[in-house]
Amino acid sequence: MLSQIVLLGLFEGRLVLNMNKDMYTQLGLEGQPSEFSRKQSSRYVVNIDLIGAHFHPSKKNYQRVEWCFTDRLNLVFDFVVSWVPFGNKLYCFVLVF
Repeated sequence: MLSQIVLLGLFEGRLVLNMNKDMYTQLGLEGQPSEFSRKQSSRYVVNIDLIGAHFHPSKKNYQRVEWCFTDRLNLVFDFVVSWVPFGNKLYCFVLVF
């Protein structure tokens, strides 16, 4: 179902997740309503800073993200990965079905 599609992006050490409201609520991470959602607050965006000093296995933020992905969501999915060069940087886009 198209409403279940999650868009992931990796931009300069930030993991960006764009998902529907049900998955956002189930995941339990802090995010914001998507600016591109046609319906009021039907999609949400979660940003995770993967290279920040607070994102280390011994830190609470890391442990919270890990817990949300391992205990809150029990997902099996297919995905498509695309690496896109942009100048001297490389961006990753993942489409999850």
